[in-house]
Amino acid sequence: MKEGWKGVRPVRFREEIFGVIDRIVSSGEGLSIEEFRNHILKLRLEREDRRLRALQRSVSLENHRRKRPKLLTKVEQMIRVLWKTGMIVKDDEIIRSTTNSRKLISIKQQDEIGADAFFLECLVNSSFRTYWLFLRQLFKRGQISIPSSLSKRDARLRTYIISEGFPLDLWSFFILRDLFYDFSLLNYIIDESFQNIFALYTIEDEIEFSSYKYKIKGPDAHLNFWPLKTPNDFVKELVDVYLSLTDNKWNRMIDLITLRERYSHEYAVPERLFDILIQQVSKQENRYKIVLSVGQIDISRRSTYITKALSLPCNKFGLPYSLIRIGLVITQ
Repeated sequence: MKEGWKGVRPVRFREEIFGVIDRIVSSGEGLSIEEFRNHILKLRLEREDRRLRALQRSVSLENHRRKRPKLLTKVEQMIRVLWKTGMIVKDDEIIRSTTNSRKLISIKQQDEIGADAFFLECLVNSSFRTYWLFLRQLFKRGQISIPSSLSKRDARLRTYIISEGFPLDLWSFFILRDLFYDFSLLNYIIDESFQNIFALYTIEDEIEFSSYKYKIKGPDAHLNFWPLKTPNDFVKELVDVYLSLTDNKWNRMIDLITLRERYSHEYAVPERLFDILIQQVSKQENRYKIVLSVGQIDISRRSTYITKALSLPCNKFGLPYSLIRIGLVITQ
């Protein structure tokens, strides 16, 4: 069962991967190792700033400086992943773009999710087999439920993960969870009883486009993701989930992260697609009034609210919407 499974590199954020590839491609002549490191550091500090703004907190420049040595220790791992996926070449200590990286940026300018699909296809067909094996096993299981009694990342949790068909160290397991969450292939919900990690894709022997917009050709099958969803269908499903959280009461302000997670679990929709649809339907006229609001995000309820807050849709001032209220529109 362990054949092909190996620990993965600490590379987990889409914006960081694409940001550094974009910088290499736009440089023309390539980047030195030091320029590469400095750009990754810049991207990570920008992410940290956005996280703190989402949580309505601040941090001193001194704290930023303390992070630098820790952030730079993972740069060589990023280089290795980009090299193995054919996104870069290294020539006399200069990192240069390739046909793959130039194609990725070209696709991204027209279609963000299409660029995701292209990168993921390069990743799962690289020599790092674990990425594909993880996706295959999660699809086979549908979801993995980790009891709260095993929330501590220790030997007991690793034994449980292995028993569920993921023969990995815990560090690699959660890197894969975060990476594929960021690329809209899975989601996870943590409550008082369990952490549920669930697939948002299908893996088929043949290409299946009927229910999904994008596909990836893996080593031995096709992966389909990003389900087709009309705004009308989305509104109906959204209202059903909303009412289930409010005891069938209208105009109750509830936590948007909780609603988004519940909807994602029930309808196998990525949170990123949810964000796009919720902003569309909140601006449309229909029989429901959907109101998004900015409010304090209570991270004391759950540590993963920090990660989930980063992906919330934002208002025109860049503040994340964290609350939602839905009511019926009364017509004369």
